[in-house]
Amino acid sequence: MATQKDVAQRAGVSFITVSRVVNGLDNVKEETRLRVEEAIRELRYHPNHLGRALNQGKTGTWGVETPISIRSHFWGEQYLIAILDGIERRCRDTHQDLILSTEASENQSSDVLRLYRQKKVDGLVFIGFQRIAAHVIEEIREDHIPCVVIAERPDEPSVSWVDTQNFEAGLEAVVRLTQAGKNKIGFVVHDQAELYNFNVDQRLAGGLAELNRLGADKSLRSIFTVNDLGEAEGEAFFYRWQNLGRNRPDGLVFGNDLLAIGFTRAAIEAGTNIPQDVAYVGFDALPQGRWVRPQLASFAQPFGQMGYEAVKLLEQRCQKQAEPRFLTLPLTFQPGDTLPQSP
Repeated sequence: MATQKDVAQRAGVSFITVSRVVNGLDNVKEETRLRVEEAIRELRYHPNHLGRALNQGKTGTWGVETPISIRSHFWGEQYLIAILDGIERRCRDTHQDLILSTEASENQSSDVLRLYRQKKVDGLVFIGFQRIAAHVIEEIREDHIPCVVIAERPDEPSVSWVDTQNFEAGLEAVVRLTQAGKNKIGFVVHDQAELYNFNVDQRLAGGLAELNRLGADKSLRSIFTVNDLGEAEGEAFFYRWQNLGRNRPDGLVFGNDLLAIGFTRAAIEAGTNIPQDVAYVGFDALPQGRWVRPQLASFAQPFGQMGYEAVKLLEQRCQKQAEPRFLTLPLTFQPGDTLPQSP
């Protein structure tokens, strides 16, 4: 197996020059760098990862912790894989590796800091945690553990996070419904006393803020709660909506696409005219929303970008000992047949 010394001899340079090229340092002439890279290819040289980690005190690896299993429900898989795609793209760009742990999906009391404590990774990305336990936050703060949380905003200044502008999107959802001539607006969300979901909470808050700005009569707004955010709950909600008679909202904002998709299937089976009888919008722009008829209007989350940007924040935290940073990305409206175009 070739060594750096072999590469140096083949390229006619010093051992230190080869080390600089291998470690991506920029104080090497371009001509020399190309000669070293050619020698590396010819000799099929691969750096000793463990040795580099011991010498530099860095593993070149990021840890990803999530309670979402690859074997989870379809939406969980889509969500996780889309974010992982962004993380993996950034790792390719910077020649880093990642370790994925879904241990928390099987054991809620699992040690989510284990990879860092065992010095297997340089920092951690948390995906899909509804709330990170207080004792974990305390340890992150006290031990200065580099980490970034995706789709959550921990109330802890030492923890960086990447999230999306759900408040603004909830506001825009109401704007689009009212511009389409809908004046009785309903929100279909989880029971906040039973289930925590920061993103859905923000969508509701944004929608209500817009109704307040418009001076809409409070009798023309409704908040409906469901036990879960799945298709079955959306289908069950349709029958609740149907039984409201004249008090039915003619515009609905669903907390996510799964609720809206379940509602759509039940509504079509019952012969409801969409969007004439009721117009509505979902969130997340799932592929399933394009498969149902009528197609679902929704707000797309930039999942890949969230993963990509999270790793960039982690790099800055590790390389420059920078202060934690917080990033919010916009959602993009995806037109659909459940929401008519504004007149």
